[in-house]
Formats: sequence, C-alpha cells, structure tokens
Amino acid sequence: MNNIIIDIGANHGEFAFEIAKRNPDVRVLAFEPEPHLFAMLKKADLKNVTPFDVAITSKQGIADFNVSHIGDWGVSSLLNFNQENIKNDCYWRHRADLKSFDEKIQVRTDTLENILSKENFDEESFIKVDTQGFDLIALKSAGRYLKKIQAGMIEAVSTPDKSLYAGDECDLYHALNFFHSNNFKVYRIKPNDHACNEMNIYFCRTDISAEQIEHDCHLKNLHIYDGKDYWFFPSNKYPTTIVPFSPDIHEVKQCSPRSHINEEKVKNASFLSALDRQRCRFLSHITFGKTKDSKGNFI
Repeated sequence: MNNIIIDIGANHGEFAFEIAKRNPDVRVLAFEPEPHLFAMLKKADLKNVTPFDVAITSKQGIADFNVSHIGDWGVSSLLNFNQENIKNDCYWRHRADLKSFDEKIQVRTDTLENILSKENFDEESFIKVDTQGFDLIALKSAGRYLKKIQAGMIEAVSTPDKSLYAGDECDLYHALNFFHSNNFKVYRIKPNDHACNEMNIYFCRTDISAEQIEHDCHLKNLHIYDGKDYWFFPSNKYPTTIVPFSPDIHEVKQCSPRSHINEEKVKNASFLSALDRQRCRFLSHITFGKTKDSKGNFI
C-alpha cells in the first residue's frame, strides 16, 4: 500500500527522522512553520521525508507565530501565553521558557485537508501532532481525510485552567469526546510533565489494535512515541502511609534540580509545612526524576 506518516509540529525532526529511518518505504510528511527549524528538516539526507514550511490550522492564510529560542524551541506557538494560568500554577510558574517569547514572525497557514488533497496516498498510518495549543484543531482540519487516519498521538491539557496558551481548545475532555465521535479509541494516556498538566493521548481506529499499529510502524522504543515516565522513586521505597506532597514541595526541587535534595535548603525553605519537611528528609537519599542504571533498574 502507498501509506504515509504525518508529523505536525516537527520541530528539529526528532520524530520525523527516526520514523522515516524505521519505515524507509513510507513517506513522512513533516510540518514545521519556524524558518530555522524548517531549514534543518530540509537538510536531512532522507529521501522519504517531505518537509512543509506551513502551520496546520483551520484555514489557509498568514498568521502571527510566537517563537521561543529557549531549549528546543518547543513552546513556540500560534497562540500567546496565558499568563494568568502560568502564574496560578505551582509547576508552570517555575519554567524559565514560559516567561515570554523571543520574537513574533509571520507564517503560512493551511488545513491538512488542503495539503493532503495534493498528495497521492492510500492511508495515513500514523499522525503525530504537537502544535502547542492547536492539536485538536490541526487534527480536525484533515476534513474528509480524517477517516484515512489509522492511529496517532496528540497533546492535550488535563483541564482548561492548566493551558499554557490563550485560546487553547484542546483539553482532555474535548479530545476524548472527539475521538469517541469519530470512530477512534484511546489506547494510552501519559503525562507530559511532572504535574500532569499536559497529557499525550494515543488513539487508533476501533477496528485496529494498538499492538498492530506499533508493530507495523515500528514505533516501540522511539523516544517521542514512548513519551516520558515520571516515577520519582521505586515503589519498594515508598513509606507505609502515602499522603500526597503539597505543591510547594516543587520549590525544593527547583533549589536542587536533577540532584539529591539538599538538607540545608530544605531546612531554610520556610514555605514548607512540617509534614513536607519530613517527606524531604525521607527523600534525602533519592534523586528526583527517572534515574535508572544500564540494565533499566531504578537506582
């Protein structure tokens, strides 16, 4: 069959390039409106990757695009930051890449339906969407080609008040309703950050198994597809009685990211409750984040 794989919000090409290498007989359409990132996609020596310098949205035209140069430029978006949501969330407000954008540029926009109408293909084997607030809109823009999508993944906020962007219409509730109404089933939901503010939603047609999709597209052990795992310490090290940490405990993590909790900083963190101080002492020998040895065991 003449199938394609689609990457909307290709960024540096981490997903598009790897999936193309794993599926050399399948064309990969990679969409990235930011000019510098698009240039990187064009330089790739992969004959089955076709890059498009266009933002996929609900209509064809020209739109402002907010660019962040921090990290992997991954928070760049057609939407503005929702500063109220960021300020009110104990996790978002500590993120350095969420303070402001570095520049505003103009980019071309189009619907996925318009783009696909010019392509020759049978089915869309897999679609990955990561557009920072526009995922559901981008997926809906497939129009008559939506029924050709076999499986995919999108990002959605858990609830509207957790959205980083003003005008973000893709929350978990609306995404699940959309999939149910369009003959898709959701086979996995994984948090995309420590606070579970954003989720990766994995979906496929109701008559297809997730295992078959993963096998046919060679998706397993592909970093972007596998997503992130947030296990702060192994289950056998949990205390006998589990009580959730208060949000303020994140402040301690900020003091000592990716390292052991500093007892002195915990002692001086006046904002922590007595119970949280006790928890920090319990965790003093454990590293925040997922830490494994070469055999995949937690250390």
